[in-house]
Amino acid sequence: MAGRSERDLKKPREDKLGSIRNIIHKLFSDNESEIFLPREIISAILIRLPLKSLGRFKCVCKLWCAIVEEGNFVVEYSRRSELIYAYKNETNAAGDEEEVSWLSSINGLVLEKAELTKKSRLRNPATKEILDLPNPCNTFYDMRMVYLPKPNNYKLIYIFGKNGTINGGCEVMTLGTDLTWRALDIPSLYDLGGVKVRSHNAITDDLFFITKFCDPGFGVSEIVCIDMGSEQFVNICIPQDLFSSWKNVRHFMWDKKLCLADKVEQELHCYILEDYKKEQWAQKKIVIHLSFLNAYPEFRHTFPYKLNNSWLWFVQRDTHHIAYNIESKKVHIANRLPPGKRYLGNVKYSPVSLARIQRKEEANLEAIQPTREVIFEAIQPKGNPNTQGPEFSLRLWLAILVETLKRCLIGGVKK
Repeated sequence: MAGRSERDLKKPREDKLGSIRNIIHKLFSDNESEIFLPREIISAILIRLPLKSLGRFKCVCKLWCAIVEEGNFVVEYSRRSELIYAYKNETNAAGDEEEVSWLSSINGLVLEKAELTKKSRLRNPATKEILDLPNPCNTFYDMRMVYLPKPNNYKLIYIFGKNGTINGGCEVMTLGTDLTWRALDIPSLYDLGGVKVRSHNAITDDLFFITKFCDPGFGVSEIVCIDMGSEQFVNICIPQDLFSSWKNVRHFMWDKKLCLADKVEQELHCYILEDYKKEQWAQKKIVIHLSFLNAYPEFRHTFPYKLNNSWLWFVQRDTHHIAYNIESKKVHIANRLPPGKRYLGNVKYSPVSLARIQRKEEANLEAIQPTREVIFEAIQPKGNPNTQGPEFSLRLWLAILVETLKRCLIGGVKK
């Protein structure tokens, strides 16, 4: 050791500190070519975080924020999350929060309408964000929301009847570009306000169906199918010989296909639209026996609202649901609400940021830097941690660091 200068003694320690700094830089770098962990591994780790921790981890670096905001990540995170049921009081006492109705929900976002003001808005119940939407110029019958995976954006569509006239139509709005409604010129929707016309709407993936039933002599019954991605539409004529009477015909989604159905005594007669582009209907009528409803008299006059994976779903006055499996013949009772409560809807936890969707406050992302305080807050246990809280996040951090150090020891650190 004799003869070595103080500078020589400090050099190994400085080299170690430099390597550690380089590791941390590469772990949190915004340049994907510099990081040790592949993007897929980072995504697989982040998707297992509880929502509160995930919101903090978005502040670590731009890359992590971008991963969390990706459409595929949001869809998968929502799929893994627990289902949340929302209820409201049947009678709203003075001074209570304004009553709302849920119009649609997807990927953890809820489209709702205020009962008193009739204003519509988007809400993320998990993050408590709210985005007010411009009110349509016309009185709308229905408003829905769809998610388009490839452009990773959301669209709204509403069906309306013009005040004081029998005319109708529809308009769409794309979130993330602007907050303006655009009219779609669909001639077959002009007479939606007619007293002899009944319309029902349904949506699946990126398709929006409007079924228009006209009384004999007052027009042609047809289905309008709108592709929400291209905003193009096709008109599908409904064969008039499907049902002997069209008075009580309704429609619902049979998995991801449109189904027209009518109740005949204790049977449900169903016709499925197999291919909307070819206007191809199923060759055979499907008959479902509804005798099981005798045990549930409150559901005797209700109509199913969907069939999913062989389960036919019914709802009674927004208070409780039952499902009937058309293959196993089993009945499942769900959501029996306490007295005085009404069902609003169900939604899953979602990391979607409404501010991000609208591309507002883009500068805020530049201001959020991975400071020591932010990172410490993200992993520091507070209160009584559980397996899904900050302690769980800390274990994930350690897993990241261990994997990174292993890669450094095997392949070395490139400066």
